[in-house]
Amino acid sequence: MPPEPVARSVVARAIRAPSPQNRQPWRVEFRSDDAFALELDPSRVAPATDPFARQAHLALGGFLVSAAIAATGLGRSADIELFPDEHGPADDADAAPVATVALDPSAEEADPLLDELDRRHTNRRRSYDGPPPTTA
Repeated sequence: MPPEPVARSVVARAIRAPSPQNRQPWRVEFRSDDAFALELDPSRVAPATDPFARQAHLALGGFLVSAAIAATGLGRSADIELFPDEHGPADDADAAPVATVALDPSAEEADPLLDELDRRHTNRRRSYDGPPPTTA
């Protein structure tokens, strides 16, 4: 079985990025084995709490940071071009990708946060409900 394309390996880790209400408002278009485009998925934006998709765009930024970190684990660097079609976040969300990512071979060492990507999760446990501590 051939190895998984680099872009798919990077995206598999980047999709764990935090997002508002865990809506994961991204859509990925693979352009080659080592390149992809990141788009805002308007169907995953919460219009009542994020009418201008600002929170969704922050989540896309988290996705890109996670992708850059994940790339270093494969001996790659992520060449990220924001708004490659000269559109900005205020433009029509369906008009163009938010970013394109090319994964270039590099001599970079793995990012120290690489292993944290796999530990990221949503904590749904009950929070502490006792009195606040008197000392810090």
